[in-house]
Amino acid sequence: MENNIEIQTERYLAGEMSFDEKLAFEKIIAVNDDLKEHILLSKKLVEKHEYVAFKKNLLSAEKKYLQNNKKRFNPFYWSVAAAAILLISIFSYYQSIPVNLEKLYAIHSNKIEMPSFIVQGNNQQKTLEEIEIAFKNKNYNKSIRFCDIQLKTSSKSNPNILIYKGISLLNLNNEKDALIVFNKLKQSDAIDASKGNWYEAITYMKLNNKIALKNSLEIIIKNPTNYNYNKAKSILKSLE
Repeated sequence: MENNIEIQTERYLAGEMSFDEKLAFEKIIAVNDDLKEHILLSKKLVEKHEYVAFKKNLLSAEKKYLQNNKKRFNPFYWSVAAAAILLISIFSYYQSIPVNLEKLYAIHSNKIEMPSFIVQGNNQQKTLEEIEIAFKNKNYNKSIRFCDIQLKTSSKSNPNILIYKGISLLNLNNEKDALIVFNKLKQSDAIDASKGNWYEAITYMKLNNKIALKNSLEIIIKNPTNYNYNKAKSILKSLE
């Protein structure tokens, strides 16, 4: 399925789809936020490679022209050279603009899917429900307090509680402690352990730490079963 999406993405960006294929694919894009994001990042990567090829060809043509006309002054050459230098400068400027990690954080922090503890009619889940209710009310300190109660009274850490605590800390701008919590999640034997890598990556987006972000994403793409594998792969490509 993933390979099929990659093939369709490549054909879509290369303009190789028929009108009907393009229309059908754009309908899928419109209702799939992950695919829409993947398309945007892939387009950015394609534009980057196109720029590199353009610059290489432009410099090659300029060099060849210079060699053919080096023995005589030619006003036309100087106008062509000036235009070439201007184009290279413009493209170099846009090429040098780094990926906006702050914008990446804004996008992905708003897409975090929080687990739910609320089970109707289950009084034993009361403390867990308090964690979720406080979080939804943006009372992150209260949510953390309930998380700590659960973590202290339980012999084994519940990965969902670690997620609530880590994201709450992140929302309180306590990135340092959030990373500690996400590391505990990563090191756990829970099925959702790989979420720790993803939330760690989101934290590094907020900290504007590109090197650490790339390291986290590279860990995620080592295994296709890891949480948000495709997103990690697309973001990593855009950071190259």
